[in-house]
Amino acid sequence: MIGRLLVLRDRRAPRAAVIGIAALLALSLVATAPLRLAAAAFPAIAAREAEGTIWAGTLREASLGPLALGTVDVRLVPWTLLSGRPEVAVAGRADALGPALRGRLGPAGASMLEGTLAIPGGLGALPLHEVTFSGVSVQFEDGRCRQAAGAVATRLPAGDGITLALSGEPRCDGRFVLLPLRGPGGMERLDLRLAADGRWTATMVLSGIAGDMRPALAAAGFVARPGTSDLVLGTGGRF
Repeated sequence: MIGRLLVLRDRRAPRAAVIGIAALLALSLVATAPLRLAAAAFPAIAAREAEGTIWAGTLREASLGPLALGTVDVRLVPWTLLSGRPEVAVAGRADALGPALRGRLGPAGASMLEGTLAIPGGLGALPLHEVTFSGVSVQFEDGRCRQAAGAVATRLPAGDGITLALSGEPRCDGRFVLLPLRGPGGMERLDLRLAADGRWTATMVLSGIAGDMRPALAAAGFVARPGTSDLVLGTGGRF
């Protein structure tokens, strides 16, 4: 019996060694993979130039959909590979807008986002040119929103030197992440919905607008909501 156990152990030992060596080899390949190749696993992130490895690299002129990330340092978060939801930690460079973006990005969403980012081309018909994240986490699963948390703030120019400050907390709304952004008095409301495939819709509602401001807002695309004094602007697209 003892001899048989020794034979079995001897047969299993090489197999275990092979598995261990293969695992170490796979880990070394991941750690040394060029960032420009590994970036294909994160299609939402685009960059003009990628340097270094997935373990320690840099993206230049990077963007996340319409958001300008600028130059960011990236590194793989190794334990996220075990969950099947790989993420990279990103750390941007501070600029005139405010603190640079920090957090984690992956194919299924983002987590722990902090910082302010520019939206160079605006958001469709909305003159939305920047957004600030505070502890924002968003995750999708099977095309539906699975988790949404944190706080988002933005500012929109309204003409005549007036700027609207809007803020809110993201939440799941079926297939979408809903950002219900509101002004301090609740007279300005922006509902922004984002889907896992990059589709988005935005509805801006302004209430209590003075008559002399209406022509300029109408020229910007706002229309009167029947039966109310509200002005509404709807837009949408796909990142």
